[in-house]
Amino acid sequence: MRRYIFYLLLVITLSVTATYAQNEADPSEIYNKAETAFEKGDLPQAITLYKKVIELLPDSFEPKYQCANAYLAIGKAESISEAVELLKEVTKLKPDFARGYATLGNALSRLNENEAAEAALRQALKLDEKLPIRNLLAEILISRKAYKEAETELKALISQSKAEVRTYLLLAFAQEEQNQLEAAIITYNRANELQPNDVDILYRRGQVYLKQKNFATAITDLKKAYELSQNNVAIGLALVESYKQSGDNKSAIALTQTLAEKASPETQAILTEQLAQLGANADAIGKLEKLLESAPKNIQYLTQLGQLYLSINPIKSVTYWQQAVEINPSPDNQVGLASALLKSQKYNDSIQYFKTVLSQNPNNYEAHAGMALALFKLGQFAPSAEQFIWVIKARPNNSINYYFLGICFDKLMDYRQALSAYELFIKTADPKLRKGEIEEVNIRLPILRRQIEKQPKKK
Repeated sequence: MRRYIFYLLLVITLSVTATYAQNEADPSEIYNKAETAFEKGDLPQAITLYKKVIELLPDSFEPKYQCANAYLAIGKAESISEAVELLKEVTKLKPDFARGYATLGNALSRLNENEAAEAALRQALKLDEKLPIRNLLAEILISRKAYKEAETELKALISQSKAEVRTYLLLAFAQEEQNQLEAAIITYNRANELQPNDVDILYRRGQVYLKQKNFATAITDLKKAYELSQNNVAIGLALVESYKQSGDNKSAIALTQTLAEKASPETQAILTEQLAQLGANADAIGKLEKLLESAPKNIQYLTQLGQLYLSINPIKSVTYWQQAVEINPSPDNQVGLASALLKSQKYNDSIQYFKTVLSQNPNNYEAHAGMALALFKLGQFAPSAEQFIWVIKARPNNSINYYFLGICFDKLMDYRQALSAYELFIKTADPKLRKGEIEEVNIRLPILRRQIEKQPKKK
């Protein structure tokens, strides 16, 4: 049908042009051959023939439109660019041609020129609101986080009874991003009715149930999606997260270990982080050390091992961080090494690394915080107080820094500033998390106040 409509238009075009002599090329005949080549899949030949028609009829939009479609069918970036140029000419020659704008929008989106694509698609819908391009427009809107606008376009498509599974998936995602979780579930349910046991639908719906903290239903969806996907790692990780949040660490650890058995080394490194978060440090360390055997200079493995050993074996943590720093002395790696030295009670060594980092970046919070604690441990309370004041200004909500600052001023016999720091600590500290420190400060405060009273008042 498409072929004959454009052929008829071409015949009409020719009827108002000069009659061709027998020795001249007949555009309608060439056009007909181009269409035949297109239908047979001989795209290069079709393009060659369309271009001949374009040369003969430069003001006719039909051959340019068909030639653009042939370029789009090839699908290569350079071919799509050729199609875009032709389609721009088509829309200039025929500004009321809705499909011309629709095809232009599609081509531009394939080149990731989304702003121009959106404009073309909106113009197409302005000319013909029933064109099947709202899904594409919604995808572009979602890409720039215009979720409400995308929702409007998708609901318009549903109202026209032209929705497909993709429509409901896009709508559910737009609703989810607007935190309309109940609406998203209903939309995913509709998609599931149209396409039961679809991995993507089950996976996405499971993620929404997880956000709702409906762990049992999330696990049901994600477990089914995981099985149907033949153990997809991304879905498996989502299922692990569901187990973890539901408090079923045993199932979470078991699944993580299963995922790691067949995973690539890169994915195994991610899974070891998951094991560590689940409290299975020994398993995580074992897997990483095995990975390190085959890649002894892998920075990711070395830094992960440095972090995992920090609380259980600081000296071994130092060893791994030293190797990481030798390979890449980045500020992050030097802070990691300095923190391990601090934990190993090698305070002067840690200070040297913290100083090196601060010479490169004076605003590195971790280096200031580590320096403050190292100086505190060495009994150097004046410079330690200076560092704690810096970190408090940078992050005033971290209550433990007020506690250490109070002790510094207390040791320096600056009781008024000590009292102020202690009071801020009591005001901001979590009563459960900092119970011991709060009790210590409450015992110290009355004594501190008496000492302040005995001090001569400043004039």
